[in-house]
Amino acid sequence: MTGIGEASAILTVATFGIALSNSLIAYIGEVQDAPSRIQRIGNEVLATFACLKDIGEIVDKNHRTKTLSDEGVRSAIRCSEECKTILIELKRVLCKSGWSQQSDGLERDDIDTSLFSQMRWPVLKSKLKVPRAELMRIKVDLTLLFTSAMVIEASSATEKAKYIKNIPGLTRAQGRATAEAEQARKRAVKRERGPRFSGQDGERTEPDPELLQQFAEFQEKRMQEEEDKRLNLLLLEKEAQRKQLNTRKES
Repeated sequence: MTGIGEASAILTVATFGIALSNSLIAYIGEVQDAPSRIQRIGNEVLATFACLKDIGEIVDKNHRTKTLSDEGVRSAIRCSEECKTILIELKRVLCKSGWSQQSDGLERDDIDTSLFSQMRWPVLKSKLKVPRAELMRIKVDLTLLFTSAMVIEASSATEKAKYIKNIPGLTRAQGRATAEAEQARKRAVKRERGPRFSGQDGERTEPDPELLQQFAEFQEKRMQEEEDKRLNLLLLEKEAQRKQLNTRKES
C-alpha cells in the first residue's frame, strides 16, 4: 500500500496553492477597483487546495488506516499533479514578466497590477476561464474522494450513512464540472484556431500547435480518468458494504 512519499508531495503542492491564494486575496483586499471575479478566483484556489491538503493528510496516514486503496492513492496523486499544473498556469497569467516559473513562492509584489485595469481585464478574464473551470472540477473530484474515504473511516452507522448519502449528488456534480471544464478547453482551442490578425499589417497568425496537442492529450487523459474514477467508486462502495457487514456481524 503506497502513501508516505506521495503524501509529502501532495501536501507540498497544497501548501504552495494555499500560499498563492492568500497572496492573491490579500492583494485584492488592498485594491478597491479589482474585479470581484478575481476575488472569487482567489477563494476557489483556497478551497481547492484546502481540499487537497485534507486528502494529503489522509494519504499520509493511509499506511496505517488503509482507508484508500492503491487506486484511491493514485487518484489523489492525479489531482495533486493537476493542481500543480493549474498553479503554474495561474502564476504565469497573473505574475509579472520577470517572474520565474521555477519559483515556488509568490508574493503580492509578484502580481502584475496592470492586469486589473479596465483595459486589460477582458483579456485576463478570458485567460482565467480554463484554470477556473479546472479548479472547480478538481475540487469536486477531491470532495468525492474525501467523502468516499470518510465512508470507510466512519465510526458509526449513522455517520457512515451521512457520507454515503452525499455520494450520488457529488457524482452528478463531478459529471457537470467535468463537462464544463472540457467545454472551457474547447472554447480556448477554438479561439486559438480562429483567424487572428496583428494590429499593424493584418497578417493572419497560426494557432499554437503546442496548445492543440495539449488539448488532444487532455481529452484522451480525461476519458481514461473518467473510467478509472467509475471503477474506483465501485470498489469503494463494495469496500464500504463489506466493512458495514463485518460491523454488523461483530455487534
